[in-house]
Amino acid sequence: MSEDFKKILGFSWDPGCIPSRESLPVRGTKEALFRLKKILPEFVFRDAYLEGNPLTYPEVKTLLDGVSVGGRKISDVEQVLNLRNAWNRAETLLSKNGFSLSKEIFCEINGLVAQNEALTWGEFRTENVGIGGTSWVPPDWQTLPDRFERGIEKVLRIDNPLERPMTFSLWTAREQFFFDGNKRTGRIMMSGELIKNGLDALSIPNTSRQTFSQLPRTKVRSLKIQTPDAMGADRFTDSQKEGQDSTSLVDQGLRRKPLRYEQVVKTHRRMLPQFAALKGPDHAGERQSAEGSDRRRKAGAGS
Repeated sequence: MSEDFKKILGFSWDPGCIPSRESLPVRGTKEALFRLKKILPEFVFRDAYLEGNPLTYPEVKTLLDGVSVGGRKISDVEQVLNLRNAWNRAETLLSKNGFSLSKEIFCEINGLVAQNEALTWGEFRTENVGIGGTSWVPPDWQTLPDRFERGIEKVLRIDNPLERPMTFSLWTAREQFFFDGNKRTGRIMMSGELIKNGLDALSIPNTSRQTFSQLPRTKVRSLKIQTPDAMGADRFTDSQKEGQDSTSLVDQGLRRKPLRYEQVVKTHRRMLPQFAALKGPDHAGERQSAEGSDRRRKAGAGS
C-alpha cells in the first residue's frame, strides 16, 4: 500500500495478505441478498448487541416481525428498529441496483441507524468530538467534507471487492464522520458493497464483543467475522447471547454452495493490527451506555 493511501486514509496494510479477486467465492448479488434476508434478524441482533443493547435475540426477532415487546426501554427498542430500517433500506437499494459507497447513501443509512440517538443524524457532525479511553482525537469537523472526498477517491480505486468495503468500514469508523452510529453505519455499508459484488455480507458474532470493545485500548490481533453459513437462523437462545456462539442452522437451501471464508477471517486478522488509530465506540456516551448495560446484567445475575 502506497504512502499516499496511508496519508489520506490514516492507516496502511499489506495488500498481499488479501485473497485475490479471482479467488473470492462469488455467489451473485441476487443470491447473496436472499441469504441476507433469510438471516437478517441475527445481523440486527448482533449489531445491537455490540452497542450494549440488552434485548435478547427472541425479542429482536419479535420486533422485526412487527410485534411489540414489553419491559424494555424505548431507546433500546428504537435502536433495534433503526437498525432494521437501515438494513431494509440497503436491501431496497441493492435490489434496484442503486447502492454505492457514496456520501449520499452513507448519510442516508446513518440517518436511519442513528435516528433520535444523537444531536443530528444523516449528516456530518458539526462539532468536534472526543472518545473516552483513547488518545485518538477524530478530525476537526470543518475538515470532514474534504476528508471524505479525498478518502473515498482512494477507497474506490481499490479493485478487490473484499478489500474495498472492509477499508471503507474501518476508515469511516476511524474518521467519526457522524455524531453517532459510525461503526454500525460502516458495517452496513461494508455488507452492502460486498453483496453488490456478489459476496456474502459479514457480521461480527456476539462472542467477539469483548474483543471488539477492546479496540480503544489495545491492538487487537484477532477479531472473528462470519458469513450466513456460520450463523444460526432461528434458534439463538438467551444463554447463547451471553457467551456461546450460534451453531450453523441455516436452511439446507442456503447450503447448496458451502462457503469457506477462512481466508477472509485471516485477512481481517492481518488488517486489524494495522488500524492502530481505529479506536473505541462512536463517542463516550455510547461507551457509558454499554458499560451500564453490563453492570445491570451483572447485578441481575447476582440477585
